[in-house]
Amino acid sequence: MSTYWINVPSGQTVHLRSEAETNTSNVITELPRGYPVTRVFSLDPFKYVSVWDCIDTIEGYVHQNYLTGVLGSVLPIPGNTICL
Repeated sequence: MSTYWINVPSGQTVHLRSEAETNTSNVITELPRGYPVTRVFSLDPFKYVSVWDCIDTIEGYVHQNYLTGVLGSVLPIPGNTICL
């Protein structure tokens, strides 16, 4: 397992999805820029990841274009949390 960070422009989010497709009905939550995720496995072009949401772990798919393995390339926004 590897740690990645969400790589989208500041103020934007990316969808964490229940399936490896871009259907709007499979959105679990939105992840902000710089939020850390742990890659569980790859299903190109998606990565199956786990995310801590302040209570437990949520798992789902994020498109690989919105992930970076280099924290310095995406400065996280202080205080970013996802509490559902």
